[in-house]
Amino acid sequence: MALFVLMAVPAGAVQAQEVTYAGSGTAIISNDKALSDAITYSMTGVSSPGANMVYEGWLVSDDGSVKLSTGVMTLGDDGSIAHTYSSPNEENLILNYDTVLITVEPEADGDPSPSRVIAFSHAVPSGAMSHIRHLLAASPTNADRGILTSLQDQIAVATLHAELARNSDDIDTIKQELDNVIESIEGSGGVLTHAVDRKHAGFASNAALGDAVVNTHADLVDMAGSNVEAWATAARDAALDIKGRDNFTVAKTLLITVTGPLDAALNGITASGTGGAKEAYTQAQLMATYTLASGTTPEPGPGLPLTGDPTLGLLAQLSVITSLILLSGGLALILGRSRSRIIT
Repeated sequence: MALFVLMAVPAGAVQAQEVTYAGSGTAIISNDKALSDAITYSMTGVSSPGANMVYEGWLVSDDGSVKLSTGVMTLGDDGSIAHTYSSPNEENLILNYDTVLITVEPEADGDPSPSRVIAFSHAVPSGAMSHIRHLLAASPTNADRGILTSLQDQIAVATLHAELARNSDDIDTIKQELDNVIESIEGSGGVLTHAVDRKHAGFASNAALGDAVVNTHADLVDMAGSNVEAWATAARDAALDIKGRDNFTVAKTLLITVTGPLDAALNGITASGTGGAKEAYTQAQLMATYTLASGTTPEPGPGLPLTGDPTLGLLAQLSVITSLILLSGGLALILGRSRSRIIT
C-alpha cells in the first residue's frame, strides 16, 4: 500500500491532460480613433475550446505585469475567428505591449486574469520591438511621437505652406511661404531628417534576423521611406528654383512642382503602387504582426490541478509523508510479529 501511494499519487498529481488547440492566424495592430489603438485577430482552422469554454485574447506588457483583455472571441461554425478590439481610452498598444495570448476560459468567468491554458501566443522579439516603437510611438528624441508619425506631420506642414503660396497674391508672399516649405523639408527635425531615420526599420530587422515578418515589412518601410526622401528632395529643389524667379504668374504656375511631390511623399502614387509616408507607417505596424499558431498546453483533468499549480508541491509532500507513515507502520507490524514468534 505504501509503495502504491508513493508511486501513484505524485504521478497522478503531476500529470495533466494535454490538449492541442488547432488553428493559425494573425493579430495586427492598427489605428482606429488614435494611433495604434486597435488590434484585429484573424484566424482559421480553429478547433473548439471545449464544452462551456471560450477563447479570450490578451495583450501582455514587456515585463508581464500588465495583462489587458481584448475580449472574448466568437468562434465561427467554419472554425474562423474575426475579432477586433479598440482601446476605449485610445491606448497605444504597440507602445505598451509586446505579447499576445489567446487563452481558454470558462464561459462564466469572474476572474479578470488570464487562465494558464494558453491555446495560441506570440511575442515580438524585444530587440526589434524597441526600434518599431521608435518608428511608430516614441522616437529617441520625442517621447510622444514616432519617427514615421513625425514624418507625416512635417510633410503636412510643408504642404500647408505650399498651399499658402498658391493662394497668395504677390511674389513676395510666395517666396516667404517657400522659405517655410524649405525649412519644413530640410531643417532640423524636418521631412528629410525623419525620412533618413527610417533606418530604425533596418535596426529592428537586424535584431530579429530569423523573423520573416519583421524582415519583410522592414524592407517595405525602407522602400517607402526612400520614396519620401526622393520626393521631398524634389519638392525642396523646386521651391529653391521658384524662389529665384520674379515673375508672379510663372512662379505661381510652377508651384505644382512643389505640391505634387509633397502629395506623393505623404500618400504615394496609387497608379504605380509606390508608397509614401503613410505606407511606411502601415508597414511599420505590420512589422509588429503577431503570428498565432497552434500549440499544446496543459489542461486540468478531472479533479487534477494544472501543471505548474502551486498545490502540486504540497500534494507531492503529503504523498511522501503518507507513504513514510505507512512504511513505518508496516515495519513496526512486521517487527512486532517477529518478536511475538521468538517469545513463544
